[in-house]
Amino acid sequence: VIGAQMGTQGCWAPETSYGDYTNKADIYSIGVLLNTLVRAEPSLSGKMTDLINTCTSYMPASRYESIENIITDFEKIKEKLLCSV
Repeated sequence: VIGAQMGTQGCWAPETSYGDYTNKADIYSIGVLLNTLVRAEPSLSGKMTDLINTCTSYMPASRYESIENIITDFEKIKEKLLCSV
């Protein structure tokens, strides 16, 4: 159902609690998922902080515009990690 809160509580973007659901809510949820994954691998935490914080910003306008933007930044992080090995 479009516009209805669905999924795991705690992964919902703040604005969905008052019915404002856009692609920015999905970006927020991606950030929550990434945060969960990074916590399982502590060596990544400092390297992913900015990306996760941008995804999970309280203000939707401060989040990434699209998944493509997240992928671009993730690729940059991946390159830095590969170069440091």
